[in-house]
Amino acid sequence: MNLPNYWKAIQGELVPDFAWDEILERARHDETESYIASVQTNCPYRSEILKRATARHLFRTTCLTQVIEILDSVEKPWAVLKGAALAYTLYDDPIERLSGDIDILVLPNDLPSFQKSLQAAGFKQNQNHQEQFLRPIEQADGRASGRMIQLDLHTN
Repeated sequence: MNLPNYWKAIQGELVPDFAWDEILERARHDETESYIASVQTNCPYRSEILKRATARHLFRTTCLTQVIEILDSVEKPWAVLKGAALAYTLYDDPIERLSGDIDILVLPNDLPSFQKSLQAAGFKQNQNHQEQFLRPIEQADGRASGRMIQLDLHTN
C-alpha cells in the first residue's frame, strides 16, 4: 500500500483518484473510514460511508443511554472511557470515532455493586473475560435484533 496517500487522505489533502481503493481498504482495517469520508469530499462512496457511520453512532448512543441508567442506579462514581468519551471530546463530529464497545471506569471497591446491577439488567458476564458484560439488543417489537451491547468495566 502507498502509505503517503493514506496519510494525505487522513490529513484532508488531495489524493489521486487511482489511490482510493487502497486508501479505503486500509481505512476499513484501521477503522478510520468514517473520518476520512468526513474530511475528504471527493471520497468515493462518501455518502454510504457516512450513513453507515451515523447508524453506528445512533446505535452506540442508544446503548450508552441504557447503560447510563443502569450505572446511575448504583449511586457510586463511574466514568465513560475511550471511544464513547473521545467521540465527543476529540472529534468535530462523533461519527468520526468508531467504537465497538462501551468502556466504563469504576472504583475497585465498587466493582461488585456494578456487576450485580448489570446482571440484574440482563447483562451476562463473559466467563473468559471477567470485566466484560454482554446483553442482546431487542427491536422495538421485543424481538431479538441479533446485536449485542458489549460493556467492559475497568478499575484502573
